Amino acid sequence: MFGRQKEEPADHRIKQAMLSAANRALEYKKMNPKATDHDVLDYVMRTTNDILQEID
Repeated sequence: MFGRQKEEPADHRIKQAMLSAANRALEYKKMNPKATDHDVLDYVMRTTNDILQEID
């Protein structure tokens, strides 16, 4: 009743992608401290395909 429900593979992949994207954003910001939030988000969006390939 209160236990965790079985997670669908797609849900797990989405969570992995979110964590990977957050990590990339932090790494990018460390390497580019003057980057704006928009710059960081743009970088993460441009590398989304790479993130998804890493997960597969």
